[in-house]
Amino acid sequence: MNTIWILDDEPGMRWVLEKALDKAGWPVRSFADGVALKAALDALAGAEDPDRPVVLVSDIRMPGPDGLSVLATVRARLPG
Repeated sequence: MNTIWILDDEPGMRWVLEKALDKAGWPVRSFADGVALKAALDALAGAEDPDRPVVLVSDIRMPGPDGLSVLATVRARLPG
């Protein structure tokens, strides 16, 4: 699957992005913070996991891990 992961601490922004992408036919998974997204990364079965993200849409400024640090983690764990 070509799952798009959304990371944003604002529920309204996540909702808008989820609805727009879902309407366009894209599978979406969303996260309210970097900790939850990193936990989802840990749960992936590897590079061939169908739930792995092919795109990450992220807020930059958030409480806890910010969008740039989460992006660095994703790139390290899923370099492809």
